[in-house]
Amino acid sequence: MSTNKSKSEISDNTIDGTFSHANVIKDNGKIESQQNNNTVSDKENNNQIIQGDGNNIYQINESPSQENISVEIKVSKVYQANNLLDSSVDKSEKIENLKEETDIEFIITGSIKNTRHKRKVKAIEKLLQELGCDPTLVIDDVDEGSLKFVLKGSPEGLERIERLFNSGELTEIFDVPIENVEFIEPEKEKLEFTIAGDISYTDVAKLKAAVTGVDQKELLIQKIRTYQGYKKLNLSEANLSEANLIEANLSEANLSGANLSGASLSRTYLIEANLIEANLSEANLIEANLIKANLSGANLIKANFIGVYLIGANLIEANLIEANLSGANLIEANLIEANLSGANLIGADLIGADLRGASLRRANLRGASLSGADFRGASLNGADFREANLRRAILSEANLSGAELEKSKVINTKFSSNSQGMNEQLKQDLIQQGAIFEDSLEDPVLTPIGR
Repeated sequence: MSTNKSKSEISDNTIDGTFSHANVIKDNGKIESQQNNNTVSDKENNNQIIQGDGNNIYQINESPSQENISVEIKVSKVYQANNLLDSSVDKSEKIENLKEETDIEFIITGSIKNTRHKRKVKAIEKLLQELGCDPTLVIDDVDEGSLKFVLKGSPEGLERIERLFNSGELTEIFDVPIENVEFIEPEKEKLEFTIAGDISYTDVAKLKAAVTGVDQKELLIQKIRTYQGYKKLNLSEANLSEANLIEANLSEANLSGANLSGASLSRTYLIEANLIEANLSEANLIEANLIKANLSGANLIKANFIGVYLIGANLIEANLIEANLSGANLIEANLIEANLSGANLIGADLIGADLRGASLRRANLRGASLSGADFRGASLNGADFREANLRRAILSEANLSGAELEKSKVINTKFSSNSQGMNEQLKQDLIQQGAIFEDSLEDPVLTPIGR
């Protein structure tokens, strides 16, 4: 067997389309076939034929209108799988062929549409039919546990696959290690076939939906609802738009790139969750717990964050345009270059938050706690800071054009004289209230008031 390992990724690096081992030509015990600008099209059969060095051919059924897939195939000690189904070949010879000659690695990359996941299952199913000498064998279900296929077929076919695994003759499928093969008690009418790999539950749900016909989103929601916290959920790229996940536990879950637009997430636990570049536009997160969550680059446009906990959260370059963060707790949150234009932050707590380079144009921060917050280089034009606590905050080089600072607390707050929107009258007013202008500290007249 080959010692090379390959990821068993379903979304991109997986089997797609029907295949035949007979299409692979043996060449001194090893074949390498790659798509190197030498693809030819079989228009009559709508097939894509990948042809590599030495006229080695691998064929995938594809519609010309569908997205292209690049294929890399490495085969050594190739066997003719069709012989396993040939009744004229002795069974012991079949097993010997499988034991001594099977060594296949498939790596298929490309964008694969969700509607085609059933074909991936069929490709795996076909190989298992050949291994079990049972054309009636089918994949009846898909579950996690690395990646677990539940097989249904004739007792003889299922037992044959179990024996091959237990004897050490069947250790890999498509060069991915097999972790376990065992009958499901008590009926022993189905076989669990588990292959290794770091598989996201998003991908498990895609295959499970293709096999069972259950809606993919429904499977994801069911998984979240029954989550017991024993393992971090991998829901990367999941489609959970408009899902009802109120009070769900998604702490430490991987939701990077997930679509949660319009989702109901009130009082949901998302502590230390990975939401990098996730879409939460118009999502309802009232009183949700996102302490130390990573929302960098996330789409949070018009999201409802009223009373949410974002303590220590990473919101670098997040898009929070017109988001409602009234009463939200953003203590020491990282909002560098975040876009909070038109956001509602009335009464929000941003003590020690990092807002360098952030955009808060026309943002409403009335009555917000901003002591120690860093607004250096931020766009604050038209922002409302009335009655806000800006003690020890840094607003150096910030754009304050049209900003409202009436009744704001600015004791030891740092400003720059050359900031946009800073005129002499405003400067003097702020100094009288205890503000510091870093470029004028040596002038005794401008000494901050001690309060």
